[in-house]
Amino acid sequence: MRKHVIVWAVLILIAVGLECAVYLHYDSLRANPIILNSRMAVAPVYNTDGSWLHGRWGIGYNGGLLCIENMAVLVYMGYLFRMIESNNAFFGLSEGWLYAVDLEIAVLIYRLLNMGYRTYPLDYLYIQGYGTFDFPDFCIGAGIVGMLLWFISWTVKYRPYKKTRTAGMSCLQKLKWELRMSGRMLRLPFVRKSRWEERFEKWRAE
Repeated sequence: MRKHVIVWAVLILIAVGLECAVYLHYDSLRANPIILNSRMAVAPVYNTDGSWLHGRWGIGYNGGLLCIENMAVLVYMGYLFRMIESNNAFFGLSEGWLYAVDLEIAVLIYRLLNMGYRTYPLDYLYIQGYGTFDFPDFCIGAGIVGMLLWFISWTVKYRPYKKTRTAGMSCLQKLKWELRMSGRMLRLPFVRKSRWEERFEKWRAE
């Protein structure tokens, strides 16, 4: 777990460092943006919408609501971290996939910390046709892509396992097996990690 905490800390420090650098030169960058190429520039702007969803739904910046949303998603990401970790252990997948969730967790912690000392998020990388983003926005995108790739990898392992375990079963029996297996996997994150292998042995023996 320590290595994941280190990843969170490093990502948060990078985000804070970039934001502070842009904040210190905010006026000059607003007057003279740094042109990176024909489509990208460092042109800071305060995000008064608070989040992409708030902007899309016309909610606007609402600090209390954003805080509740971030905390709720952080709890969910903690659960997702454990679920992916347990599935990796059962199907023999790499623990490296957990870094995709680390990206999301680090962003959520950073956003919550940011609310403590700044009203609006400071975005600074303008991409023509898409908008202005900050480092955490790219972490979110990379994390989502990573989790989708993990799901594909998990599916490659799960399908042959399911096929072997349900061979000769009727459609109804297969459905019951699927529901039972899904329930087990969804509950496993709440079980102590030291007891996972005990559970796995029971499942494999059935």
